[in-house]
Amino acid sequence: MTSYKDFDKEVVKAFPNKEFASFYQFSTQPNMVFTVSKDWHSFDDYVAALSKKYRDQYKRCRKKAEGIEKRKMSFEEIVSLEHTIYDLYHHVAQNAPFNTFFLAKNHFAVMKSALKDQFLFYGYFENGKLIGFNTLIKNGNQMDTYFLGYDETIQREKMLYLNMLYDMIAYSINKGFLLSFLPERHWKSRVL
Repeated sequence: MTSYKDFDKEVVKAFPNKEFASFYQFSTQPNMVFTVSKDWHSFDDYVAALSKKYRDQYKRCRKKAEGIEKRKMSFEEIVSLEHTIYDLYHHVAQNAPFNTFFLAKNHFAVMKSALKDQFLFYGYFENGKLIGFNTLIKNGNQMDTYFLGYDETIQREKMLYLNMLYDMIAYSINKGFLLSFLPERHWKSRVL
């Protein structure tokens, strides 16, 4: 497969021409860059800047996640939980409306091994069991969200996905990074 990407509106006008008839055309979401306000020196500043409606949503979300332990995972922990990690990722990927590929089972261990401290892997545990994870990549002064996975049954009850988004925002603000959400099939822009 050969893909060409990032065409602007003027260039795509040529696509109806017959020389492109054999090409399959599709569009995806671009990266979404979350701009951190100069006034936000901590995540608490971000929360304070939310409207009452979204501040209430934030509080409700955090309350639902009580009892869930979040922790940064090492290479060895990623390898030891590789099967569970893949199952959590694969569930999310299978339910995406568009997917061009699925990651290899050892993908996250390979990324951690190659990128070391530039690749952050956070596991979410309930009663010692991994129920979700998110990943971030340090990219200069920007923090890129990467893949995530979760147990759908617990996700709904504990608002796990939304809690992960808040955690990624918090990390970026607290550490002074810009935040880039890579095209995420489950992105809900209303959160921000």
